[in-house]
Amino acid sequence: MNAKELRALLAGDDELALLDVREQGVHYRGHPFFACSAPLSRLELMIADLVPRRDVRVVLLDGGGEGLAEKASVRLEALGYTRVSILEDGCEGWKSGGGELFSGVNVLRRRSASSSSIATRRRASLRATCSTFFRPGEKPSSSIRGRSRNTPA
Repeated sequence: MNAKELRALLAGDDELALLDVREQGVHYRGHPFFACSAPLSRLELMIADLVPRRDVRVVLLDGGGEGLAEKASVRLEALGYTRVSILEDGCEGWKSGGGELFSGVNVLRRRSASSSSIATRRRASLRATCSTFFRPGEKPSSSIRGRSRNTPA
């Protein structure tokens, strides 16, 4: 899946788990707006909490050219996840496709010109359950609203 296809999915109404399989510290240095950290080293331990339903679309990404997303895909498919895709060239592909990378955690609360171009106005009212699922029409929980501010990478 390329950046344009992912942008279309993010603008849609379907549930989507966007998982960054790089280690957490690397994830925090720069990732797409809605990406949740799910390091490959802990993927099997975290996945049931992050994505409890195995039929939800999962898009995996890494930094680009690292092979982490491909390894994660094999692991998730072995665990029974049926709709797994990989973002071509990871974060580098996202950035070269016109996407912005954000640093820090809980970037759901941040709104920028870039996020507006990626999603519709209603995207601001979405809530990420476990920082992963996007459900249209819900507002961010107080635990997400009260956390630190983030800055573009």
